Amino acid sequence: MYRFMAIIAWIFLIVIVFVAFGNRKILVKPAADKNFKTEVLVFTGNNQNISVLDTSVTKVYSIDRNKSELIVRLYKEGFFSGFAHNHIVMAREFSGAVEFDEFDPTRFKISVEVPTNSIASDLPEIRRKYGMEELSHKNWIEINKTMRSSSQLDIEKYPLVSFISDSLRIIEGERFEITGEFSLHGVTKLIVVPVTISVENGILKLQGGFSFLQSDYNIKPFSGALGTVRNKDEALLKFNISGLEKVEQ
Repeated sequence: MYRFMAIIAWIFLIVIVFVAFGNRKILVKPAADKNFKTEVLVFTGNNQNISVLDTSVTKVYSIDRNKSELIVRLYKEGFFSGFAHNHIVMAREFSGAVEFDEFDPTRFKISVEVPTNSIASDLPEIRRKYGMEELSHKNWIEINKTMRSSSQLDIEKYPLVSFISDSLRIIEGERFEITGEFSLHGVTKLIVVPVTISVENGILKLQGGFSFLQSDYNIKPFSGALGTVRNKDEALLKFNISGLEKVEQ
């Protein structure tokens, strides 16, 4: 008799709980890999209705210029190229932000701007860093004057270089491909950039690079001595970006 009453009581309790929660079951799917978002699936009414609660969080990271680097490598060619130099160009000033979600990396945005008047070629410390022989002060002044002139970057007419994107494709692990708009010398082109992205202790690291033709952006590669010394049309842009997570006040 007591066992029968206990069973009835348990059944009654289960019915009350079932009604109180509207016949809902909640299943939490943790992210098996950091490249996938965590989801909460809610099933109602004999699994006829399914809703997905997305627990991903997109964070915004401000680019830390002091811990980032953006350079362009230019290479020599021509009959008398042995008397010329390869060049390394550096952006001394740039700004921007990266939006990134560790659980759903496709939720991604990046915006970077570089004032052209901050771009300098062959800084002594940068040439030393990359194992390149330093140039004489006279050569350094002449190279930078030419680079900034209307025949090259034309910094007066084109004050900014920029890259923006909201498209990211997962490759594997921390490797991705970003598709975005690269604007240089008044020309904007859609490019694909292979990158690695990682986040640790609120700091985002984004590294990568891509090649481009100067002529695609209406820039005529420097040429001297009747073309026997000149820069190659193809240039290599490389970046190592560090971003600090913005904290809401």
